[in-house]
Amino acid sequence: MRRYVLFLSFLLPLIFISGCIVKDSPAPGCLQYWPFEWSGGCFSKFAIINTRIEPKVDCIGLDVNNCNVPDISLINRCEETIFLEGNEIVYERCVPSMQHYWIVPNDNGTITLIKQTQSNRFDEEGCSRQNENITAKLIIGNNELLLKYLRVEGKLEEFAIYPSAPTYPCYISTIRTDFQYLEGCFKAGLDIQCNETISIGDYNIEPDIQCIVNDPRPLEGYRSPPSENKDYLLHGIVGDKNFTISYTVTKELC
Repeated sequence: MRRYVLFLSFLLPLIFISGCIVKDSPAPGCLQYWPFEWSGGCFSKFAIINTRIEPKVDCIGLDVNNCNVPDISLINRCEETIFLEGNEIVYERCVPSMQHYWIVPNDNGTITLIKQTQSNRFDEEGCSRQNENITAKLIIGNNELLLKYLRVEGKLEEFAIYPSAPTYPCYISTIRTDFQYLEGCFKAGLDIQCNETISIGDYNIEPDIQCIVNDPRPLEGYRSPPSENKDYLLHGIVGDKNFTISYTVTKELC
């Protein structure tokens, strides 16, 4: 009897803290709990259900998230490209990561580039406090641009790239930051995301390529439920194998 009482003394507080599901549902917004409601931040009242890959392909996975905007993603573990409804889903996706550089004006009109890291982003190094007027050549592929930087009496008059820098396939943008805790400190810099070398003054910035494998690739997301349950069928091929992906998007469930 004593053990039974001790067991209940541990169990009942857990029930009241977490709640018990009294009505289950694939849509988290339709779950009902006792003694009180608990949603965990997910409120969708419809869901993606009945996901199937036929015939089964061991290296292909599906990931469903029914939290708020139900979506379905494909995970490619096949070490080769999957073709799904005419779209390529590669095994290894390589993209350039964003790089950040502070521009430090030198007394002779040239510049020094300092790569921003977690350890130096708030350092005084790279602060600009005086009058500076700098023009530097910036080359991206076959594009030759000019970086202009003009600071007069502590005020930034101009900091831009001419003509406007391309956003694809490279992204490059000017950034400026005032550090209030370092009196008069102003830092100017560049955000760079590019898959080819960029030349700025005497510096060559090589692309920082990051490759991702087993990266879930979104297939579709649904912001509103259909009036009735709707079935979907997608055709795909990997190597010499044909397969289909099927799933159902439900109507509102509560």
